[in-house]
Amino acid sequence: MSNIKNILAATDFSSASVQAVDRGFMLSHANHAKYSLIHALGSDMQQALLRVTGSSSSSAALCNSILEHTEAQMRELISQCSNGHGLEAALIIEPDSASRAISSAAKAKKPVFMQSSN
Repeated sequence: MSNIKNILAATDFSSASVQAVDRGFMLSHANHAKYSLIHALGSDMQQALLRVTGSSSSSAALCNSILEHTEAQMRELISQCSNGHGLEAALIIEPDSASRAISSAAKAKKPVFMQSSN
C-alpha cells in the first residue's frame, strides 16, 4: 500500500509539462491519490496589465479574461491527459511566481476548481 495521498503537478503548457501532467494522472490512478494541477500566472501580471490598460477596471476585466482562458486551457489539458482513468483533478490558478505558488499549494492543498476527466 502506497503512502502517496496527494499529487501536485505544475504546468506551463509546454510539451514537457504536458508529459508531466499525464504522468501525474497515471501515478494518481495507481496510488488512489488526489490529483491537483497548478498554473502560476506570474507575480507581476496585474501590475503589468494596469500599466498597459491605464485603468483598474480594464485591468480587472482583462485579469478575469486571462483567468477564464487559463482555466479553459487547463481543462483541455486534463481531457487530453487523463487517458480515461475517470479521475478528477483540482485546478489551481495563482497570480504569483511559480516557485511561490507551487510551494504554497503543496503546503495548503487547497483546490480552486474541480474537473471530472470522464
